[in-house]
Amino acid sequence: MFKNDETNSQEFCIVSVIYKTPPTSSGGGSGVGSSWELDLTTTQHHITHVTEEDKQVHYPSTANDVGQAIGVTADSIDGIDIEIPQGAIQITNYKPSAEVVTAEYITNINTIGGHVNNELFLNIYEPGEVLYLGARMGYSETADSPLIRVDHFFKVEKNIPGLVVEIEGQMESIAKEGWQYQWFRNVDKIEEVAGVRVKKRLIKSAHVATVYNKISFALLNIEFTTSG
Repeated sequence: MFKNDETNSQEFCIVSVIYKTPPTSSGGGSGVGSSWELDLTTTQHHITHVTEEDKQVHYPSTANDVGQAIGVTADSIDGIDIEIPQGAIQITNYKPSAEVVTAEYITNINTIGGHVNNELFLNIYEPGEVLYLGARMGYSETADSPLIRVDHFFKVEKNIPGLVVEIEGQMESIAKEGWQYQWFRNVDKIEEVAGVRVKKRLIKSAHVATVYNKISFALLNIEFTTSG
């Protein structure tokens, strides 16, 4: 999203990239084919603070008592929805029914669903960046043998290893993994500006909560290849 402040207009640039390989042999395992699709569009994320006070301009300049908070009213901080990078991945494997229509494999999918990766995934994504959303299965008849189509779904949010935030006048570096939840606690502090006592709202503390547990995705037995 690009915003031109002078014209108060917004321009949107959306790029969709879809890569697919036909369901032919992928050269690994006992599967008989795979395809994959990436959605690299952004997603909305609600924020209530800017990371530093100088990223917000106040008119008049003395109206800086809100500190780093955005959308401050008399009794709340409304914040704003912004667009941030996020990816969605769909990987499709075609496998003999004996491999995937089993209690063990279905249990593995149910167990891993709602977890994030604990190791490098697809040689691209670092631990903590990929959330597994589960799978769908469907039957496909071929001339050779009946196959089961398994669609695996994932969401991606990148890790932020060094987010710098001003906390009560001190710059702090915060490490946040993609699917961790970050929130702030505010405090009103009285400061003297040009001989006048002014109440200013500051970030008192920042918190990072782990809301998804990590797990290995290995038991999904996913076949992934970028070659045709």
